[in-house]
Amino acid sequence: MTVETNQLKAKFTTLQITLAAMQKINQTAEIVQSTMRNTGKTDSISEFMLWESLVEELTKCCLWHYDRLNLPEQQLDVLPKSPEDAEKQGFIKQPDDKTAYHRHKGQTGNLKYCHPTTGQEIIFNEYGKVVTIPENIGTKNYGVNPVSIAHVWYDILPYWFWGNSANDRTPWQDRVLGAEKGAKIKTFFENLQKNLDNILKQLNFN
Repeated sequence: MTVETNQLKAKFTTLQITLAAMQKINQTAEIVQSTMRNTGKTDSISEFMLWESLVEELTKCCLWHYDRLNLPEQQLDVLPKSPEDAEKQGFIKQPDDKTAYHRHKGQTGNLKYCHPTTGQEIIFNEYGKVVTIPENIGTKNYGVNPVSIAHVWYDILPYWFWGNSANDRTPWQDRVLGAEKGAKIKTFFENLQKNLDNILKQLNFN
């Protein structure tokens, strides 16, 4: 197949996945709305069943989110092997503010490359080697436009909720703010707690 045919096929596959994701999210939203409308107006068994359905749908969304790492186009054997290779294949190097979410675990030198039409991501460390740890690995973007609502709904929000995979142990503040800012927020609250504890001790409240 030609390069153009491959690109069209990739776009069509992404569209199919996006439409399926939209349907799942819409179904989940309907369950949430239904639950909110019925809270306090139904017996406890019916209310429990509604919340059980909500949990089930959210679990499906979580698994769908994690499954992007299993897509054929996101496998390491088909992704670029170096930053130079990435640029040759049309990947675009992302600025630091877009790379902050792939610099956890002290890997502050990581570089992020994204493909503008397929949504593929690849992360390289400061030595040009592919990064594969769960916290920093590149993932497939369903919303390929980084400033689009689709990117927020299908890529950013699921990442905030669930991380890259079930093995991603980054704390929520790091996923929302990026590794560096998240660490500062954590330190701030830890210091705040220590100061409050000291004040309470001085006042004999502890």
